[in-house]
Amino acid sequence: MVTIFYKNPITEGGQNYIYAIGEAIVEQHGDKGSCVMGMKLLWKGMTCAYQIAQGSLTNEYFFNAVIDGFEERGFDRNDFTIDFGKLD
Repeated sequence: MVTIFYKNPITEGGQNYIYAIGEAIVEQHGDKGSCVMGMKLLWKGMTCAYQIAQGSLTNEYFFNAVIDGFEERGFDRNDFTIDFGKLD
């Protein structure tokens, strides 16, 4: 088991955790949904993750998985906001 040390979604450890979630989501879901540009996840108004695929559904799965993961570790779900970008 790998232990990941992080303080919040912006730190290096938090970013590594987000990256690992992104890899798992793409492997599990592929690239699905309407083509979208500029989708990102904000934590307390700061960008903590950008879209990982062109498909809106894949990115929504990803962002919700990140939010769930940090919520499980004691972070407030309400501090996260998904910016849905623009549909192509």
